[in-house]
Amino acid sequence: MALNFSANICTAMRSARHQAPKPAMRSLLPAPGLARRPCVAVTAAAKTAATVKMVIQGRKLQVTDAIKGYVESKISHALAHYGQEVKEVDVTLSARGGDTGTHGRKQQKVEITVYTVRNGVVRVTDAEDTLYASIDLVSDKLERKMNKIKELAIAKGKWPGRAGPKAGAIEEAEFQEYRAEVAYETAVFDKEEALKAELAALASSFPTNVVRNKRVVLDPMSLEEAIDALEALGHDFYLFWEIESDSLQVLYRRESGNYGLLAPQKRA
Repeated sequence: MALNFSANICTAMRSARHQAPKPAMRSLLPAPGLARRPCVAVTAAAKTAATVKMVIQGRKLQVTDAIKGYVESKISHALAHYGQEVKEVDVTLSARGGDTGTHGRKQQKVEITVYTVRNGVVRVTDAEDTLYASIDLVSDKLERKMNKIKELAIAKGKWPGRAGPKAGAIEEAEFQEYRAEVAYETAVFDKEEALKAELAALASSFPTNVVRNKRVVLDPMSLEEAIDALEALGHDFYLFWEIESDSLQVLYRRESGNYGLLAPQKRA
């Protein structure tokens, strides 16, 4: 009798489990009237675009919103790891040859000038048959050149962060760096004002056949810094104000691969 009673109880429990309604599965779709929240991905390139000032201008061609967006995307990607070391980026898009009124076959040229915090001015250019090809190639050039500059700065102990000089007496070092920057900026400002006055005086005495007058702002720097700037720009010569002698000098590249230096002096 006891065995029959237990068997009846087990049968009743199994029947109740099968007949009980199953819980409704939670819908993976949003409820009616509620919008799905978008997924936002923040990339290093987006952060760079938001923090670095970028000026884009066109010469003999129109810079559309699509072109501007493409330039910003490519340059932001090239500078994704250098955002804290870049103050401003100037981009000039131009057309030459063909129906532009200039000689030669038609090409689209892109010139990028990057003003860095500690490593001077970096400039890269490229000219191709199409504008988008020029943008792609010049962005690659910029990324390679920035990598090279970073490697040189790390070797000299000038690059900040973990790859740069090790921390030690941080507060004192930052204070001394601040003082040095203030002194440097003051010296640069004084030199710029003096040079502006000098160039203005020279410009007023130019003969009438001068077709272009370009003012150049020079930063006081050492010869070693001028060599770094010459390499960064990729030019054959570099005009700078030598800080120790307080004089205008010209650094140039010789055919042998070495450097030459011109230091003008007034005739006695």
